[in-house]
Amino acid sequence: MSRVSQTGQLIRSRPPAPARTRDEYLDAVIPGLLRVTETGHKSFVMIARFPTHPKNPSRRTIGKYGAVSLERARARARQWLEMIERGIDPVVEKARQVAATQRNQVNTFAVVATDFLDRHGRTLTKAAEARRIVESHRKR
Repeated sequence: MSRVSQTGQLIRSRPPAPARTRDEYLDAVIPGLLRVTETGHKSFVMIARFPTHPKNPSRRTIGKYGAVSLERARARARQWLEMIERGIDPVVEKARQVAATQRNQVNTFAVVATDFLDRHGRTLTKAAEARRIVESHRKR
């Protein structure tokens, strides 16, 4: 399969793949890049040996054509290649970042204070004042 420098017009002009197959168009700039299914769905993929499975090259989806532009797909593929060179799997790193964000959202003062008041608010002498203080900090 030959490599060509892909453009928006080239991507739009690709016909659907034959039944039960997927066509891949290799990019001259990034390994892999365009995959077209039998239904005409076009997506950007990258072919590489990822750190979690270094023995064989595998394909990972960068994004759907239209939702992700060609330039953005190439930029993301370059970022992934840099991460792979450092021994970091891009999918694992993204999952780690999402988990860290969720942890930060769960451990905010407002969430912890509201949870405390829900559990112990009835037994506090000044429950109304405690709720007012929590609400005033939440608005800041």
